Amino acid sequence: MILSSMDENKQLEQQLAYWNDIPDYYHLRFSNITTKLPDNSRNFTREERKKEAKRINQDMLPLLERAEQSGGILLRDNEFGHTSDVLTYIQNDAYWLVNHNAVHELKVKDIHGKPIYPLEDAFFYVLIPENKKQYTDLIVKMAEDEITFYQNSFEYEQDEYQGELKVIYTQSNQTIFNYNFDLLENIFSFNPIIVSISLPLIQPNIEIWISEVSNGSYLFRNGREVQVFIEENGIEDDFYGLTSVKDRISEVIAKARSEFYTALVVFLLILISFVAIELYASMIYAEVNKKKSFLACITGKPLFQRHKTYYFMTAGISSGVLGILLIWQKDLWPIALAVFSFELFLLLPTTYLSEKKQRLEVIKND
Repeated sequence: MILSSMDENKQLEQQLAYWNDIPDYYHLRFSNITTKLPDNSRNFTREERKKEAKRINQDMLPLLERAEQSGGILLRDNEFGHTSDVLTYIQNDAYWLVNHNAVHELKVKDIHGKPIYPLEDAFFYVLIPENKKQYTDLIVKMAEDEITFYQNSFEYEQDEYQGELKVIYTQSNQTIFNYNFDLLENIFSFNPIIVSISLPLIQPNIEIWISEVSNGSYLFRNGREVQVFIEENGIEDDFYGLTSVKDRISEVIAKARSEFYTALVVFLLILISFVAIELYASMIYAEVNKKKSFLACITGKPLFQRHKTYYFMTAGISSGVLGILLIWQKDLWPIALAVFSFELFLLLPTTYLSEKKQRLEVIKND
């Protein structure tokens, strides 16, 4: 438990260290009573849902247009979650859907090792690592399906996307920051396939883009701009808050450190108590058996031989108690093993010291 907490603290600090080297970004969280997300609790017809989505899109589009101009980042990483009947070879690879800002900010490199920018808002792009070039046709088809879904989520199975998709080959085996602020998750992706979309080509049907805002896949660069928009439109009740990614990670680190030190103090207190109890038990045992132990000592029996019954009894009781604990909670076996080993380690010195004290008393009094 303590070692696990230390490892988590180290990972969190590494995550924050990288975030501190880039501009701060903000996650806009929607409230439970928001009217800016579809109300899935109501039994709407298809047409009613389309009408609701149209209203939400019109309300949120001005905010997203401002955010795109100020450097907002869309990056949905489907790593470990992507599935495809034909593209089984990338099921465990990084597959991103991003906006053009993300490609620019991350300085994704082309086959010549130079950053790819700028990307034009008039086009969609699919960035394919050169070592996956042979799969281009399949990847393009997958990208087209993704773009169609973003452009019109209600009709994507029947319609085709509107616009032009360009293919750019990228340097193979790049390791790229993925803006993942889910704590203790990997913040880098290896050799990603990247589909890049632009807001002007997706609008007016931006309901999927808005859902990315809600789940944290879209991050705002200018927090003040978002606050002003919310205040100007009187929609404060629709949002729970605007969270700085850096502040969030810092708060979690502070909480993790506090929990770690609390656990460490408790562990030390338990350890000290355990030593005291073990010593007290050994002193009681030595007191009860002082003459027997003295005779065994002067006849030359070694320490273990003199007290093996006590050792076996103590180990048996501890094994039974820890066994019951493990039946209740199997995940505690490392702690149980550590406690049992520590107890066995203490038995010899505590019985030796207790016996020595009682031996002196026997010599003195008898």
